[in-house]
Amino acid sequence: MRTAAVVRRPVVWHLAGCLALTVAGCSGDTVRPTAADAASATQARSASGAQGAAASRSANVATKGHPVPVHGEFVGRSTSTRIAAADNLFRIDVVATGNVSHFGRSQATWALPEVIFDPVNQRLIAVTPTWIGAITAANGDQVFGEFTLRSPSVSFSAVGTFQAVTDLVVTGGTGRFADASGTGVGFVEGNIFTERFASTLTGLVRY
Repeated sequence: MRTAAVVRRPVVWHLAGCLALTVAGCSGDTVRPTAADAASATQARSASGAQGAAASRSANVATKGHPVPVHGEFVGRSTSTRIAAADNLFRIDVVATGNVSHFGRSQATWALPEVIFDPVNQRLIAVTPTWIGAITAANGDQVFGEFTLRSPSVSFSAVGTFQAVTDLVVTGGTGRFADASGTGVGFVEGNIFTERFASTLTGLVRY
């Protein structure tokens, strides 16, 4: 009588078989995931997605605020409103259109609240050399700033032409320019009689 040979499988085979099964104890039965298991998996995926979204937002915040160069060119017209006839005191409101980097087609508005017209000495004197202005992009987003004349006295020629330089400090904005900051320099040339002018703006803006 022949004795059947007993085949002993290596231990690693046995461990591999255990890992291939989904339950402890290495039984031959396959255990199906329960509703609780599915819920746990869903929660884990949701948590992972939330963490990924938070990381993405953090990355955006980290990159936001880097200074970007800005260049703009405008043409427009000013409107003078007499405040006090005896003092030749006027308010000057300006509206201009042009193109600005990071804005596209834009509109610029600003006002000089008090300007003295001195025809004898051919000059304009800004009683308040600093004023507020805004640049509005085509989609409505805005940047606000304070403009300051480097010289409060601006000379003009016999035919009314003048030039002026202004310093700009960005004070905020709306839309994608909310909390914007920065500085710039503006060069303006125009004619006080035709009330037409052109300006160029360069600077750095964080948003």
